[in-house]
Amino acid sequence: MSQALGGADAPPILGVSLDVITKLRDEARALQASAGPPRVWRAWEDPPSRRAAGEPLTTECVCFELVRPRTAAAQCALVALLPPAQVSPATVFVSHAWRYAFDDLVDAIERAPLAEPRSVWLDVIANSQWQTDARDFTWWTTTFRTSIQRIGTTLAVFAPWSDPISLTRAWCLYELFIASVEGELVVAMPAREEADFVSTIRFRFDEIARSLSRLSLARAQAFSAADRAAIFGAVEQTVGVHALDATVLAAVRAWLLDAGLRALAAGGGEASDVMLSSRLAVLLEGAGRRDEAEGMYRRALSAQEAHEGAAHAETLSTALNLAVLLLAAADSGGADARAPRLAEAEALLRRALAGFDELCGAAEGGDDDGVSKHEKDAVIALSNVGRLCASTGRLDEANECYTRGLERARAKLGAESAELYLLMGQCALLRYDRGDVDGAIVQLRDAIAGRTRVLGESHVSTLFALGRLAQMLRAKGELAEAEALTVTLVERRERTLGVDHADTLESVVARAWFLEARGDAERAQRLYEHALRGLAPEPAAAAAGAVDMRATMAAEGAARCAQLRGDARTAEALFARALSEREACGRGMADGGTLAVASSLSTLLRARGALREAEAVYRRMIDGIEATRASGQLAVPELSLLTLRHMLARAVAAQGDARAEDAEALLRDALARRRAVLGAEHPHVHLSANTLGAFLSGRPGGADEGGALCAAFLAATDGVLPDGSEERLAASRAVARAARLRAQDGAAAFALEREIERLTLLLVDLGVEPASGGGGGGGERSASVRADGTAEPAGRAKVAAPARDETDSASAGGGSARRATLAGFLSGLCGPRAKGARPLARASSGAR
Repeated sequence: MSQALGGADAPPILGVSLDVITKLRDEARALQASAGPPRVWRAWEDPPSRRAAGEPLTTECVCFELVRPRTAAAQCALVALLPPAQVSPATVFVSHAWRYAFDDLVDAIERAPLAEPRSVWLDVIANSQWQTDARDFTWWTTTFRTSIQRIGTTLAVFAPWSDPISLTRAWCLYELFIASVEGELVVAMPAREEADFVSTIRFRFDEIARSLSRLSLARAQAFSAADRAAIFGAVEQTVGVHALDATVLAAVRAWLLDAGLRALAAGGGEASDVMLSSRLAVLLEGAGRRDEAEGMYRRALSAQEAHEGAAHAETLSTALNLAVLLLAAADSGGADARAPRLAEAEALLRRALAGFDELCGAAEGGDDDGVSKHEKDAVIALSNVGRLCASTGRLDEANECYTRGLERARAKLGAESAELYLLMGQCALLRYDRGDVDGAIVQLRDAIAGRTRVLGESHVSTLFALGRLAQMLRAKGELAEAEALTVTLVERRERTLGVDHADTLESVVARAWFLEARGDAERAQRLYEHALRGLAPEPAAAAAGAVDMRATMAAEGAARCAQLRGDARTAEALFARALSEREACGRGMADGGTLAVASSLSTLLRARGALREAEAVYRRMIDGIEATRASGQLAVPELSLLTLRHMLARAVAAQGDARAEDAEALLRDALARRRAVLGAEHPHVHLSANTLGAFLSGRPGGADEGGALCAAFLAATDGVLPDGSEERLAASRAVARAARLRAQDGAAAFALEREIERLTLLLVDLGVEPASGGGGGGGERSASVRADGTAEPAGRAKVAAPARDETDSASAGGGSARRATLAGFLSGLCGPRAKGARPLARASSGAR
């Protein structure tokens, strides 16, 4: 039985020193010159094959040509025959494929970034290679699981870098699965694979994205179909093959990028280093490390301009890549950074386009490959000029660029070029921006089909188009297909880009939206918050004003879900953050999303009584909308602006006597504006008049006007609103109050009103709550503004509080009954205090 089995008191799992492994490698090298024995252990070969002379020994060959002969007499694991000095508790478990050249395997182990001293658990040495057929699936899974759990660190050796053999083996998949769940996963590759990757960066760069997009653990096979099914079943019941795929491939991508950076640090000559820098910048950008990528692009561009000239093809390619990065980053870093980035991006794009056009002309009649490469770059530059024009509102100019690009791609690159399908996707987005939703969807589907054929379903370009298609379908209301595409997009991006990549997290935000729309606010909020943590700028970048709108969208979604779940404090904080970030990015109140966030924030602030803060938000909304009008930008509908002015007036009125003059002026202004725009009989005009009337009825000298306004409201809404509605109750109280004041000396009556209010508050302190009917005119009290700028009415509040439970009243005794009687008298005399009105000073303890 394997040494790995046993309980908590079992002896340690043993590994061997590097000396043991390197000596075994030396023996394998010595055998390489001669042919190997017939591979009789391969039951599927008839007749059995042999290793040819000069062919490097694989781990399989080492097992049958070296380890088994040495352990034949004892029928045990090789580790059991080694001297104690060469054996110690294992510190690293090696996961590898037996088809690897043993030389490469040992090289990767030696080069791996592991803590020293390292004691290596390698299956060909640690496990007995005798009677292996007698061991069932449970024995092997237990052995591997126990070893990985107890050792802690797993070294995954991958080769070749473009399609690691171990990722095609189901047992390696199982080892990686256990390592991802139970311990630390480290990736290493042989030196020659690292060298080949660096060479690919320099000379065959386009192969990298295609190679990485093909990697998938789902292809893994085993000699036994039952073993494969059991392994995949175990993975699916826990982390899932998809999640494991994402974890492993993220480690592969990170190792490859680090290999390139190591090669750059080692240096290979100035010209070679410049080329490597420009290529590594592309990989850094693809890994989401945008700031590092931008710095590397700029250094490479400066060096290329100095040594190769501004018109050299490599210089122009770097300028083009830098421009694309700046265009993608234009929404980050605040409004002040957006315009300079776009301006620099446009200058670089037009420079690259002109340069490639000149190179294409000079290459005509020459090398076809050279002409094709320059034509591809020219088409890419032209498509990005169009994209920049579209993002800055120059739609006609964008359309011209796309049309030219399509014609050029078809004529020069052919009907199945990646560049053609790139442009088709851009054209579809432009059609959507111009309102042709159905045409945009059809064209984008064609572009996705073409990109899938040419680039593969997991290529970043294909995934980008898939995400935009899901957005279009969602906006059109075709939610079932949109959600299915979004789920697919999340899975493919997690596997291709990694779970923490910004593009993946953007898709997670979209996935959360569908959960939110179905009412699953709890799950949606978890996804929004996960994306928010991953997308938030680093502290230093945030302090410098960096903003990622994808993080802002995640914050908004989390805020909405928190609000739905009753967590007003969290919702308020997230809405406040989102509003600040939107304004920092220059997305003012002309943007429907910004307006919706500000409206939600103001509603929450009013609900908790933060009236001054709510007032400030309303003023920001109104000032922002007015500013967009002055600049000629698209403004929200007039009806929404009128609603905001009304809500501002109500927020100020609710602050009490200290703001009474301001409140009256704002209420009159809101009423006048509504009346001028909507006409005297519009329902919103009646509501504004009622709000002003209710306010004036509580002010000295305002009873007559207030009563008249509220009486007019009652007449206008008779039979339209129920008598028990908050609006009509508030109007009725105001009319009654005005009648009482007219029947008495005005000043004395007003003082009486205040004293009644004070006594009412005293009763509340004593534990008696008069019936609550709201006040201040009602209506629109929680109105919000939709993303399209239109007003969205809130639901009505309850008119009166529920009566106290009879048992509670009886237990309070006669004193409680007398207090309740007095409360009823006061409520009948003047109605409850208007919501938000400032009372006289509360009664002192002596008065009680």
